[in-house]
Amino acid sequence: MAVRFFSKSSIAQAAPKSSKFWDQVAVPQIAVEYLVAAGGGGGGPGGANVGGGGGGAGGLLTGTSTISTTPLTLTVGGGGNAGVNGSPSVFGAVTATGGGTGSGSNSTNGSNGGSGGGTPGSTPHSAGTGIAGQGFAGAKGVGTVGTTVCSAGGGGGAGGAGTASTVDTVGGAGGVGVASSITGASVTYSTGGAGRPYTSGANGVAGTANTGNGGQGGAGSTGVTAGAGGSGVVVVAYPTTFGDSLTVTGTLVYTLDTTTRSNYKVYRFTSGTGTVYI
Repeated sequence: MAVRFFSKSSIAQAAPKSSKFWDQVAVPQIAVEYLVAAGGGGGGPGGANVGGGGGGAGGLLTGTSTISTTPLTLTVGGGGNAGVNGSPSVFGAVTATGGGTGSGSNSTNGSNGGSGGGTPGSTPHSAGTGIAGQGFAGAKGVGTVGTTVCSAGGGGGAGGAGTASTVDTVGGAGGVGVASSITGASVTYSTGGAGRPYTSGANGVAGTANTGNGGQGGAGSTGVTAGAGGSGVVVVAYPTTFGDSLTVTGTLVYTLDTTTRSNYKVYRFTSGTGTVYI
């Protein structure tokens, strides 16, 4: 609630008189650091003799802002299933875009997103692009070997582009993520998912929850699935010298840590949508 105070003044008119009125002072606010990671894209499911491209990492944005008595929208984006882009994460005016999914065949491009999805190497199909300041492009595979046999490139990450595969039996690496110590411990967010060679018989590895990592691509074998993208996360931190705690509404799930980062309150939102304010 805004803080008000009572004051008195004299207003010169025909004769001096006393007048009373309410003056409103600045709305209280807290200066905060934030990290917003969107959900990672799912890996490409693969196809007949084709390894799937890695899913792009969710977009990653960090910076400083303020929280006041006006509610700010906060949403944690989910990771995409195989062949599906990740969902955006939101903190007030800041929106990180979900990662693009990897391509699962020789006939489609990798999807664009916060970071782009990877794709098999057949020309002219291309890997997905990322968004400047949030992530990088995915990569292509080596292309056709023999008839339809292809490997796949990796998905883009927040810190770098995916790596193209150079042989048909090895998928390209996902783009590197970005390390942050906003929680008091170093954590790497938004790493791209790896591409898969068509020969692998194992299911693709899913991105780790609440990192925004992309999912690993699927292989060309029947019944082999691609990995889903990891869900996103929103972290808000501010010094304990600000005595107020945040009011949280909606379906938001979070933890409050006041010990790992010395003299800071760290809110880590892991799912849901709602608002935050003081």
